[in-house]
Amino acid sequence: VVPAAPLWTTVTTETPLVAAQVVALLAAGLLVVSGAVKLRSPGTLAGPLDRLGLPASLARPLGLAEVAIGSSALVAGGATFVVVGLAYAALLGVAARLRASGAACGCLGEASAPVGRTHLVVNALGAVGGVVAGLAAAPGLGPAAGPEFLLTLLVLAVGVAVLRLLLTSARELRDLREVRA
Repeated sequence: VVPAAPLWTTVTTETPLVAAQVVALLAAGLLVVSGAVKLRSPGTLAGPLDRLGLPASLARPLGLAEVAIGSSALVAGGATFVVVGLAYAALLGVAARLRASGAACGCLGEASAPVGRTHLVVNALGAVGGVVAGLAAAPGLGPAAGPEFLLTLLVLAVGVAVLRLLLTSARELRDLREVRA
């Protein structure tokens, strides 16, 4: 399998798997952010880990794994996107269990909200997008430079920030909408 060209040189309306590639890149970026939060503040994951019957001491290793998986996928793409997809499939199962208890997920530190539909949808999309992009050998960002690459990084950063906002504030945004209605 010959690696495909970088995202910013291949995105056209004729590329059928671009959506999966974009979802996989966003999912990988969110893993990096989520993992970094766990490395910085592992205590925020203690409650969710306890509800799952796991020791709080797993928070940092889980954060490190998320950073490693997400970073590898962002750079290399290809088969590493499958690992991202599998990680999100596991996170979907965890989110479903935590949602039943009404617990916060701890996925994004102190800002984490109780697990809701948004968590389930983001995890499901990350799972499907990662596996599809990986099986299609979609490229990561790779070692590149230039204005197109910087624009891609900016769009990716904004996308990850929006996902983080949705995951941490979805209920508040819904409540605000209901108050205004």
